[in-house]
Amino acid sequence: MREIALHILDLLQNAVEAGAGRVTLTIDEDAALDRLTIVVADDGRGMDAETIRRALDPFYTTRTTRHVGLGLPLMRAAAERADG
Repeated sequence: MREIALHILDLLQNAVEAGAGRVTLTIDEDAALDRLTIVVADDGRGMDAETIRRALDPFYTTRTTRHVGLGLPLMRAAAERADG
């Protein structure tokens, strides 16, 4: 759970860096279904269609300071390890 929490913090920071003025984090626990739903939403500049298509590719990033974009792929892997 700690790893997922760190990924959530990364998403929140990225939202602020993307110009978001409002960022919301919603965590919903459904004990009956043994499910935790996490939603991060913001009003930042968003992603174009190409970026959305490639967002989970670890070798794709829009940043110019590095050549990999591991945030979303690693979050996805952590969620999958938790049966998400």
